[in-house]
Amino acid sequence: FVEEDVIHYCVPNVPSRVARTGSYAISNSILPYLLRCAELGIKNAIEEIIELRRGVNTIEGKLVHHGVAKAIGQIAED
Repeated sequence: FVEEDVIHYCVPNVPSRVARTGSYAISNSILPYLLRCAELGIKNAIEEIIELRRGVNTIEGKLVHHGVAKAIGQIAED
């Protein structure tokens, strides 16, 4: 689309065009989190690492993500 004389262009799934490079990039970005999970255990890592905590929807069968709960008309547990 064009906005303010600027062409905005989106190509979905660009990393698939360079699969090997994309795989390395993803691996490198998640490795520190995986190492912390291995070190602390998953429950402690979720409590300690805000980026992980924000991505958790359920824990032990309980819905804990408030945004997801609201979207489906449920109440999240804390």
